[in-house]
Amino acid sequence: MKVISPRRATALIIGNRARSNWSKCKRAAATLFILLLTPVLAHAQSIGASVKTWIEIRAAHEAAEALANPNVPAKEHLRVEQIYYQLARDNPRSVPAQNALAAFLWKNGKAEAAVLHWRTAQLLEPENGEAASSLGGAYLRMGRVRQAAEQFLLAVRFESNNPDYHFDLGNVEFVLRDDLTAT
Repeated sequence: MKVISPRRATALIIGNRARSNWSKCKRAAATLFILLLTPVLAHAQSIGASVKTWIEIRAAHEAAEALANPNVPAKEHLRVEQIYYQLARDNPRSVPAQNALAAFLWKNGKAEAAVLHWRTAQLLEPENGEAASSLGGAYLRMGRVRQAAEQFLLAVRFESNNPDYHFDLGNVEFVLRDDLTAT
């Protein structure tokens, strides 16, 4: 099959209207349609992948909600943790998947692993306010006040309309200012 440019396809459509060779005109119209639709389909696939990831994150969150019951066996904790890890493995370039896994790990006492995944999310999308704020909170709870302040400042820069990020930064800067100035 011969490939033609969009300009040539348009010319063939217009030029072939009155001619008897209608098949060339149909072929040119189909080519033009495909050329115009290809970027739209690529974007739609990207949106579809994002929606699928969000659905998987929601399912993982629902599974994690069952862990609030103190009578849940350790085996169930491991199963839910594997759901989050699988989510991150299936979507290695997904910042929301990395953030979800990190938050789960943090809530379940695995601070270092959580920080690792928040840092991965930050590497994937350096201007992600959620990852910066979460890292700031983790660093603060780990006693790393200077690093917490840096992350909260990044979160405010990236999402200046989020009042929680301003509150966190304000708390670190004013309540813990002695820790910031200590060497």
